[in-house]
Amino acid sequence: MPIRRLCSVLIQLLAAVWSSARAQDVPKGEVAFTQYVAAQLRRELKGAQVEVKGPLTLVVGGGLQANLGRIFTYCSNNADGCKSEISAFVKGIAQVHNGPLPPLSRDAVHIIVRTSTYVRASSPQPGDMQWRPLAGELVMLPAMDRPQAIHPLSEKNNGELGLSADEVFNLGLANLQARLKPLMQIAKVAQPGQILYIEGDIYHSSRLALHVLVAACNGSGRQAHCRGA
Repeated sequence: MPIRRLCSVLIQLLAAVWSSARAQDVPKGEVAFTQYVAAQLRRELKGAQVEVKGPLTLVVGGGLQANLGRIFTYCSNNADGCKSEISAFVKGIAQVHNGPLPPLSRDAVHIIVRTSTYVRASSPQPGDMQWRPLAGELVMLPAMDRPQAIHPLSEKNNGELGLSADEVFNLGLANLQARLKPLMQIAKVAQPGQILYIEGDIYHSSRLALHVLVAACNGSGRQAHCRGA
């Protein structure tokens, strides 16, 4: 084999190995990916608390929830642009954490379901989170859905939205229902002895709160957001 051709082949091999190594820098599994992004956030925020709440879920500064589902899906399909996308995501979270939040939008209000332990750990002051009991240790919270994170709403935020606490809660339920497809359209039928789960939307766990909306609609069918409940 001519020397020039041999050199060309070696260069191509080295380039392929280097490209593969770069792609492997970002873990592919959900748990490892979450830990990786958490480390990037800790480095960017320089000392702020970044807690891993579960696969693809982080809590920053005690109350700001960062959901990694969208960026994980992007990285799974776009290895070459993954690192730059993570970098932009991390900087966006840091901006939300360090700077003033953008104006609140009624369309972005959703109800989230969390545990009472999460509330106690994330809200040292009464009124920081407007939680309502759901069942057992589960509670419901109104929150603002932003591109980088979900931020629980406080009583102060109600005034910024021009709504009462009940109106914010009902709005969050209505927006949640509008966002989610009916369960029977996405859930598979489990076979005897089989346990299935649904994924693909960070609000699937909040489906548990929709029974509150159904109960309200059963009492009054005149509400616009009761359609299809």
